[in-house]
Amino acid sequence: DARDRLAPLRPLLARSDALLGLERYLYSGQHRFILLAQNNAQLRPTGGLPGTYGLVEIGPDGLRLDTFADIYTLPNDTLNLPIPDGRQVNSRHLFFRAAGWWMDFPTSAEVMLRLWGSMDQPQVDGIIAIDLPTIRDLLKVFGPIRVPESDTAFTAENLIERLNYVVQVELSGQGLDGKKTAVVSLARTVMERLLRLGDDEFLPTMESLASSANDKHIQLYVTDPDAQADLVAAGWSGALNPPADTTDLLAVSNAVIAPPAKGNLDVAKALDYAVTLNDDGSADTRLTLDYRKSARNVLGRFNTQFSNYVRVHRAAGTTRTGGAVDESLTDATGLPTFARSLDVGLGEHVTTDLRTHVPDAVRAGAAAPVPGLSGPVPDATAAWHYRLVVARQADLVDTGLSVSVQVPKGWTVVASTAWLRNSGEVLPTTVADDRVTLATPLSQDVLLDVTLRRP
Repeated sequence: DARDRLAPLRPLLARSDALLGLERYLYSGQHRFILLAQNNAQLRPTGGLPGTYGLVEIGPDGLRLDTFADIYTLPNDTLNLPIPDGRQVNSRHLFFRAAGWWMDFPTSAEVMLRLWGSMDQPQVDGIIAIDLPTIRDLLKVFGPIRVPESDTAFTAENLIERLNYVVQVELSGQGLDGKKTAVVSLARTVMERLLRLGDDEFLPTMESLASSANDKHIQLYVTDPDAQADLVAAGWSGALNPPADTTDLLAVSNAVIAPPAKGNLDVAKALDYAVTLNDDGSADTRLTLDYRKSARNVLGRFNTQFSNYVRVHRAAGTTRTGGAVDESLTDATGLPTFARSLDVGLGEHVTTDLRTHVPDAVRAGAAAPVPGLSGPVPDATAAWHYRLVVARQADLVDTGLSVSVQVPKGWTVVASTAWLRNSGEVLPTTVADDRVTLATPLSQDVLLDVTLRRP
């Protein structure tokens, strides 16, 4: 029974009960989903521009790919939705291919489905978005894959660079109808491998897919409300969704908004977040974003600059106190959002900072437990807590994350714990001189709890 074969995956989830709910949904009947292949080299808030799309069926009868094609072959939608707040790459209206404009994947997916429904397309039950690191990690299991459009096999080591080179350089003269054929061929070949997994490949393949979902390289949205709630609980929905008693939220979204299209290749990103807690329960914060683009350039004119539109989503009530910002807005996420455009050329290093005030950063009482995660041990005399969620954006490489939390004078840190939110892996924190620090790659959403005693 396939459900028994999925049992070894449950330890990969901090909340395996959510996986059981998803199993029940998938085995309740055949379901059709839009499959979006996102290219993180052309970065978007949900992970990348979906240059190709497919229709996939999943259910008791198995897995089947019905369609896979260049996304530009879809007809135009009929809604003429206006451009949302922020800076988009087109100036007329919000197209289906550009609707991954919000880092909160359910927000983007709901807009995508509205647009899909206006294009006289088959009815679907949701959207599955995958990106290049998903395929890369599958190739670690499958080994090299060949397609007719490339004289070099795709491997886990060369996939991202080689595929972009084939599409942007080798096939560039074939126009929109021809340049995506390598992507379509690769997708079909990978799907064929998924359909004929050997017994020795099944578990490592499922582990690879589950890890990709934990890391937001796979994001899912379904129209069934119960199944969607299970996806959110599992951490596989791409929702920002801070847990109960969260007092601070930091979600940084980057997007390539201008040519060259593949400017996110060879870009390293780092996020430094310094928090000073105050006696009145508020916090003053300083966020420093660091971007470095390698001088190496394998795509020529398609990768000469990282033209980035960065948005910083914050907890409700957060206000800006300083730093370089082009726009302050409340977008479809409903969160205070601060945005700036910046360019990083080959070999350049650019930093930008944002300073904010969080009015309700420290709250009375110990933080509520997070399902599947074990938090700081409650203390009868510890009556305050600070809980931070740092959300991950799917990207080609993990963003480096460092956090420091300065405690008010006279207050005591009773406990501090940090986790990768989906897998439940505990991250080391350090307490010294009334300061809690954390440093980690941002491979998943990160949760930091600090339990405090005030004088």
